Amino acid sequence: MISALFIVKLNMFGQEEKFSEYLTMPRLDTNYWSIDADAIFTFRPNKTAECTFCFSSTKDAVFTKSCFNSVSGHVKLDTNLEGLTVSKLFGEWKPIEGGVFEIFDSIHVESGIINRTKIIHDYKNDIWGKVIFSDKTIIIEARENGKNKKKKRKYKLIDSKHIYLNKPISSHGNSASISLIENGMLIMDRSVYSITQKFEHYFVFRTNVTRTILQKIK
Repeated sequence: MISALFIVKLNMFGQEEKFSEYLTMPRLDTNYWSIDADAIFTFRPNKTAECTFCFSSTKDAVFTKSCFNSVSGHVKLDTNLEGLTVSKLFGEWKPIEGGVFEIFDSIHVESGIINRTKIIHDYKNDIWGKVIFSDKTIIIEARENGKNKKKKRKYKLIDSKHIYLNKPISSHGNSASISLIENGMLIMDRSVYSITQKFEHYFVFRTNVTRTILQKIK
């Protein structure tokens, strides 16, 4: 017998809930969950995969693994959204929404019950800053820790769905999923994911998505 429960936790409905859409997620069915999750997880270019770094440990028969700077965990930006070309990125963009949401899928092995929980937090629709794209560089003006900061990086658009940002010193850069949504808005996702597993008992997969939605102004 297969059971599933989907819970959404957020401060308000409406626009905030819509902010966390545009995702591909595994089906809530134990016959398909692993197949779907593997397909989502492996759908990423090698250039973005090399940005990801992970830590793992085992304690009291519980295995944990946490991975950072990823374009996907067990959920990712919907691949059916419109892809990008460099020419479509050209210009100045203003962030109009931003925040973080988490999606937890927990599977109880013996009962076959899958619980999915989505938590939305740090949602903002009044954001200071801008992003300027040229053919090879991106300039980001944003507020960090109460201070206005400006960063300039070289970037590469990969497979029209991902962006790779070079770091000035590190051998590996940062990456994000990127697509166009309705009204020509630009959506950018960065992910952190973790796995907690006790063999033959339970499995928990958490994906934390930091999302920014931008509107072209020039």
